[in-house]
Amino acid sequence: MSAASSSSRVQPQAQPGPASSEDLAIFAACTGIEILSRGFDISDLRSIGFGALKYFILAKIIIFVFSEFFDWRRNKILKAFIDQPFAEVTGLRFVKGDPVPVRPVPKDDNDKGGDKVKRVVVCEFWATWCKPCEATAPHLSEVAKKFADKEVHIIGITNEANAVGKVEAFVRKMGDKMAYAVAIDTDGSAHRNLLDRSGSIGIPHAVVLSTEGTPVWSGHPMDPEFEVVVAREAERASPRRAAR
Repeated sequence: MSAASSSSRVQPQAQPGPASSEDLAIFAACTGIEILSRGFDISDLRSIGFGALKYFILAKIIIFVFSEFFDWRRNKILKAFIDQPFAEVTGLRFVKGDPVPVRPVPKDDNDKGGDKVKRVVVCEFWATWCKPCEATAPHLSEVAKKFADKEVHIIGITNEANAVGKVEAFVRKMGDKMAYAVAIDTDGSAHRNLLDRSGSIGIPHAVVLSTEGTPVWSGHPMDPEFEVVVAREAERASPRRAAR
């Protein structure tokens, strides 16, 4: 899967329509700037309107340029990340669920029975202080339940290595709302090797690893494309084995 097809790609432009609340807010701010520049003289409303429009157009040009630049940068980062190998994640301390390896899959990676197990691993980065992360947990639990019969593993990964007790208490409080594996990134390798390389600037953020152990998707776990990609990759995953 190419970088261009991940959720972090440049989205299609919306169709022209009524002014958005964002545009109205920008224009209101521009009007305020124009009034301030005139020393609060509002006797010539027509002139104020034209002045505000001038600032508005300038602001929209600046926003467009910065948006295009960040989209270009994001896609460049994704191109170097999606479908590319990454260094093994070594310091996960699991506080819920069974440990799952997070690494590229060697060609001779067989389980103890001698048959190769094809796993899909979803690394979802979160933190106890992150309210959007907490709101995302039930959705991730539903996805985990949906693919419970396949070797599809969701791991919630936090870097709060100095707050193990806080993380454990949070996970206990969440209960079935967080019905998937949870781990602490004790050495920072998960964040360095996956989150940072994905170009993400915030959490929650999910990285889907294929059965070949390479990233195939990177983005917000509430993005509808997230579950589509997990479902596609799950078709290649082995059936889930019964616990021994």
